[in-house]
Amino acid sequence: AVVSTQSTGGYKPGVRDLSGVKVLFMLGSDSGAVTRDNLDDDCVVVYIGSHGDNGASIADVVLPGAAYTEKSATYVNTEGRAQQTTKAVNLREPRARTGR
Repeated sequence: AVVSTQSTGGYKPGVRDLSGVKVLFMLGSDSGAVTRDNLDDDCVVVYIGSHGDNGASIADVVLPGAAYTEKSATYVNTEGRAQQTTKAVNLREPRARTGR
């Protein structure tokens, strides 16, 4: 979770007080920084990702996200270098419902 800090004008990674949060969206990699112990009992957790990271195990709703092989994009690696990827596979098309 990334928490905005007004006093420094930037952000600091980590978990602060999450009490009172009603809905928490977790996007992909989360490194287990947030657990159910950090959240109120009535908080709804929505996980969006492609690899089922730690957040998927505590989520009430899990939504699929495209993996890097399924999209063309530009990323910045941990060294700060831009890397470009091209789509290697197509996303699966939804099947028509037959009513069976």
